Amino acid sequence: ETMNDASISTAVQMKLTGDREANFARVQVDATQGVVSLNGAVTSSDDKARAERLAKSVHGVSRVRNHLQVQREPAKTGKVE
Repeated sequence: ETMNDASISTAVQMKLTGDREANFARVQVDATQGVVSLNGAVTSSDDKARAERLAKSVHGVSRVRNHLQVQREPAKTGKVE
């Protein structure tokens, strides 16, 4: 049974948003014929690798194209600009 691209996108997105170890709120997921593209930003290279692993673990995913950008969180100084 093959999953369609919309189901794959939804399943990957749910896996990412349900992850407790990282914040993947700024990750967009797109699937085409089982190939998942991850776009957006994460805060570390570990999170980038984790997002890819999570995406690959979803049923129906044949390949992951990881285009995530690593952007460090801005320092929280408490100052209002």
